[in-house]
Amino acid sequence: ATPGDEYIEMKLYVDDTPRWGSISILLHFDTDVLVYEEFEVNSAVSKQLRTGKPVIFTLNDEKTDEGELRVLLASAYEADGYEGYHSGGYEYLGTIEFDVAATAAPGFSEVTVDVTKLTDNAAVGVPFETVNGGVQVNCAHDWQEIEHSEPACEADGYAIFKCSKCDELKRESLGAALGHSWGDWEVTTPATCSAEGVETRVCNHDASHTETRPLAVDADAHDWGEWKVTTPATCAAKGVETRVCANDDSHFETREIAIDPDAHVWTQSGMQDATCAAGGWVEYVCENDPTHTRRDETQINPDAHAWGEWGVTTPATCTEKGVETRVCLNDDLHIETREIAMDPDAHAWGEWEVTTPATCTEAAVETRVCANDPAHTETRGGEAAVGHAWGEWQLTVRSTFWQEGEETRYCTRDASHFETRALDKLLKGDIDKDGSITVADALAVLRIAAALVEETQDAIDIADIDRDDEISVADALQILRRSVKLITPEAWLA
Repeated sequence: ATPGDEYIEMKLYVDDTPRWGSISILLHFDTDVLVYEEFEVNSAVSKQLRTGKPVIFTLNDEKTDEGELRVLLASAYEADGYEGYHSGGYEYLGTIEFDVAATAAPGFSEVTVDVTKLTDNAAVGVPFETVNGGVQVNCAHDWQEIEHSEPACEADGYAIFKCSKCDELKRESLGAALGHSWGDWEVTTPATCSAEGVETRVCNHDASHTETRPLAVDADAHDWGEWKVTTPATCAAKGVETRVCANDDSHFETREIAIDPDAHVWTQSGMQDATCAAGGWVEYVCENDPTHTRRDETQINPDAHAWGEWGVTTPATCTEKGVETRVCLNDDLHIETREIAMDPDAHAWGEWEVTTPATCTEAAVETRVCANDPAHTETRGGEAAVGHAWGEWQLTVRSTFWQEGEETRYCTRDASHFETRALDKLLKGDIDKDGSITVADALAVLRIAAALVEETQDAIDIADIDRDDEISVADALQILRRSVKLITPEAWLA
């Protein structure tokens, strides 16, 4: 039972051996646990006499002291006699109903039985013994939640409770596992020009649950580095800047650099040595453009010079002599120069450029030019021959009955390249082109000769039998003669 329960029933039994007329029973119970409500007699008891004779069975129940209940059971009999009551085999006498007190403590609460009086109607000894009863009171739990876990994608939800009175634990379900609820795919690692990327989607229930899938390589997704000068601009020519993809250094772009009017490459072109008494000068010419010149004045040096070693200041090239200079150790504005012989192998090669593009049958030619002298060049083979790119076949010679026709096609890369193929002769007189010469052909030609049908070049090619460049009645008659076999096939085709 649980505190607060109503109608806790206990049954009162008497063994089937004794014979008695009346019994007085005193029950003891704990009022902190049980609250007496009523005693209900078993109506079947009066019908269970061994003799089968009717008997009157009465019940008196009265409360005495608190926690006690006195029950008196008496039997009466008819005038013709009786035999004492017999219970008939563990039949219960009645049912005691209790309420369980709301403040009852958990545990077993015993109800004891005392027989205070027994009348022996059969005038025999009535041995007896009593067996007590009771009720097990369960804890009226005061559940406190100690652990809580909501349903997750792959785990059921649950709550764990602990009774604050008895420390008993229980677990309750909060629902089955939710399963994943995937969001949209989002790019987490962009694809590049050389590597696949990654798309990720996240579960709406738990952001730690993710799925990924690859993104195809994106040929345009470069990671360009900084522009770097690869060919400096000069005062006479544009330069080139290049940037390289960080993903793949074989991917690069170039752009022009504007001419830099100050980017000269000076070469000394003349000088007059300074002396201790007179100043001198040095003139320079720009290697990029000889119209760019400058003149440097040298000051007087009253002291004696201490010349250093000769050093190359303008290297010789394949077209120009170089310059060696020595400088006074006392004053570096005092210099001397001398020429270096021209070096026929000291070229300044430019980039390779296609000078003869590849054709259908010939490979391309690439050339590079020396910046010092454009007459100095080198060549090498370039792109392989590209082959022909033929256009559509075009009629160049019409077929007639006396000669084959011809079709020609031309290479779209070079119109001087062409191919031809022959077309079969037309069947002489077969104006309807059904493969045979009949009266219908003769009539059709006659209609053309009579100007009932327009004369065409195609008709002349087939039906101008006398080859006078027009369709006539004579041509129609010849065809008619052939259709009725007045002209043999051999003669017709001769």
